[in-house]
Amino acid sequence: LYKALLGMLPKIKNMFHSVSCTDISDGVSNTISSLETLVRKLFCRLNDAVLNESSNSLSPEGGVHHMTEYTMQFITKISLYKEVLTKMIVSRPTESLGNEADAKNLEASGGTPLQLHMIWIMISLRINLECKSTFYKDSSLRYLFIMNNFKYIIKILTDDPELLDVIGREYQSELSRDVLQAAQDYV
Repeated sequence: LYKALLGMLPKIKNMFHSVSCTDISDGVSNTISSLETLVRKLFCRLNDAVLNESSNSLSPEGGVHHMTEYTMQFITKISLYKEVLTKMIVSRPTESLGNEADAKNLEASGGTPLQLHMIWIMISLRINLECKSTFYKDSSLRYLFIMNNFKYIIKILTDDPELLDVIGREYQSELSRDVLQAAQDYV
């Protein structure tokens, strides 16, 4: 809808240029602006939902959490519309990630606002998964949980070149280092 309205806006303004018809072109412009605002709010809500998802239902074997699967499916869908979303997402994430290293990584990536928001969501997912891992009383299951979830994320990124382009290889490398660290801790 956004892409269609944006493409039609010049024709609508040309067709309805008289003073009596300005409400029509203004209405389309307002609809476009409302869609942009709605999408920006949805990105913030998604990040909040991922960061604050509080279910304690963990796999007894340390398997992939349903939140990881859901978030990666959603992120993959977002990457399909990166061209349009890049036009809509024009400001960088503003909330703190609560971790200076993550904030520096986000700043260093230097990507578009859309890329920064997607990385921000990925960092929020990692933070939440690390918190969830502490619910395992057995430390080996904790590390297995981290390895399984992070490897799942890496697999999704690796299998989808569009998504990897948006998220960036730097973040994928960081997750790979976290998997190796979890493997060492597991041993």
